[in-house]
Amino acid sequence: MRDLRYVTAGLSLEAAAAACGVDVRTFRRWESDNRAPLVMQKLLVCLSGELMHLDPQFKGFRIRDGKLFHDQAPYSHKKSIVGIYDNANFTF
Repeated sequence: MRDLRYVTAGLSLEAAAAACGVDVRTFRRWESDNRAPLVMQKLLVCLSGELMHLDPQFKGFRIRDGKLFHDQAPYSHKKSIVGIYDNANFTF
């Protein structure tokens, strides 16, 4: 769990706890027991931007600055490939 938080998502303990909506003590317990709820693990993967870890169908897709991009999209385009979803709220 610590690798997922720190290495993959690049979050401090405090930032990860805040993103998951729990206090630092709870998040620390999840890390020490390596038993965080699956939805929280998926949230940290999403925050890392590496969506392939959620499902192989997301290979090549990444989230950057809250927008979805694909590796094969032309680099000259600075906009998200799914611009209509830029302001959408997604739930797990």
